[in-house]
Amino acid sequence: MFTTAAECILALFHNVLADAYARIVPVVGWIPGLPFMAALYWAFQLRWRPSTFARRAALFMLLLGAVLGLVKFLTSYRQANYGNPWLTVSAWQPVATVALPLVWFVLLLSPAVVRFCRAGSIAATETAQP
Repeated sequence: MFTTAAECILALFHNVLADAYARIVPVVGWIPGLPFMAALYWAFQLRWRPSTFARRAALFMLLLGAVLGLVKFLTSYRQANYGNPWLTVSAWQPVATVALPLVWFVLLLSPAVVRFCRAGSIAATETAQP
């Protein structure tokens, strides 16, 4: 949610924050919150109506974001950027665009989350725990 909120603030106040955004784009990519924005709906769905489908959809969105981040990095790193920060790709970019979505991907594969999703409801999950 933080990444999505930060992305919305940058979009709303682009004129004021243009210099700051230009400095962080080489590290985080053009749309740093893309996999998280796509998975956010499914995360809310998981919170209030746990299901295996919602967990798999969130997993897919995060994995897709990581793959797209890796492809973007591999095709753009060390390419001519002509001093333009929007074309510059930092060596640290895969941390934000690949590793972070994969960390959340792995967390959604944890046994506790799988149990929570199989229960089908928050009430069933709360009564099943010791």
